[in-house]
Amino acid sequence: QRWYRVVGVVPDRTSHALGSGFTVPDAVYLSILQVPPASVSLLVSDSARTHAALRAVRTLVGTDAGGITRTSIAAMAATDAAPVVWFTRMFDGEGWMMLLIAAIGAFTVMRLWVMSRYRELGVFRAVGARRATLIRFVAWRALLAAALGVAFGLWAALFTWDALRAVAGQMPAWDAAAVLRAAPLLVGALLLGALEPAWRAARCAPVRLLDAP
Repeated sequence: QRWYRVVGVVPDRTSHALGSGFTVPDAVYLSILQVPPASVSLLVSDSARTHAALRAVRTLVGTDAGGITRTSIAAMAATDAAPVVWFTRMFDGEGWMMLLIAAIGAFTVMRLWVMSRYRELGVFRAVGARRATLIRFVAWRALLAAALGVAFGLWAALFTWDALRAVAGQMPAWDAAAVLRAAPLLVGALLLGALEPAWRAARCAPVRLLDAP
């Protein structure tokens, strides 16, 4: 029920805060003379003038000086940064947990795959395949699966990266190096899951491999 005079149009401000991608970009800026704020902050860079500044503020406020709170720049910065620090730790924890679950899954799936091929490996050994040949056979297929997994991960990251940028506004447009940093752990878990049962199979007699379930 109040009229306002438009005095100018300015470009939209780009926020880098958490969740900034979900906010509405349009904004209206009102003059503090029309809509005074409920509280203000006074920065005094010289500590020797702090008491003089407090007296001046109390003079302006009058006898109602209960709302005056004295603090430091470090305390204000720590208070403002506390939510960001909390979200950073939460994102780090979730990321490491997901990476650990993915590594355990890659290890388990590849180990079960090699164990399911024990009879085939037993046939290879029975017809004269050497232990090194058997291990190379398994390692080559494990490396092929790892390469396909990394390629699929890069392809899937292209679709999920924008969703992450909507939550964390300061993320770059695309950072393939950040995605590939997780690849060595996953590839190592996959190779370990494949080579451990392959090494045991190479040391077993072919008849035991043929009797494997």
